[in-house]
Amino acid sequence: MRLTLFALAAALALTGCKPSLIAGTKIPDTKDTRAALEVLSKYKDAVEALNADGVVALAAPSYFDKGDPSKGVSSRDYAGLKAGLAEDFKHLKTVKIDATIKDVRVDGDTALIDYYLVMHYMLVVPSTNKFPWKDDQDDAQLRLVRVNGEWKVQSGL
Repeated sequence: MRLTLFALAAALALTGCKPSLIAGTKIPDTKDTRAALEVLSKYKDAVEALNADGVVALAAPSYFDKGDPSKGVSSRDYAGLKAGLAEDFKHLKTVKIDATIKDVRVDGDTALIDYYLVMHYMLVVPSTNKFPWKDDQDDAQLRLVRVNGEWKVQSGL
């Protein structure tokens, strides 16, 4: 009987030491990592729906993204995101996003989601009535902050 209790205690101790992981990843399965990944999922859904208001609703008031001058993307703060995103979406007919999650790190009220982004999109070219497909792919990162208990995007949209 004593050996059985020892074996049971040892088995519980060993399984208690391993953190639960999100299936198919090495990402800890916690309330915060799941909530952070839900923001990425909502972002993907809003972009694919060309819903500028939906994307802006995910942004923190402190949102700022430095852009990528090498790709002609200028920096944008929350006001610029709110003012410019609807106009940006007018140049798109459709968007499809594939995101491969690489890592999620949560530290208090901040979180980072590293992922590989593949974006397929159809441009609207009014003068030609053509809709050419384009593709972009690159490593991407969303930086999140907790605002009033809710995760919001601080940069990376």
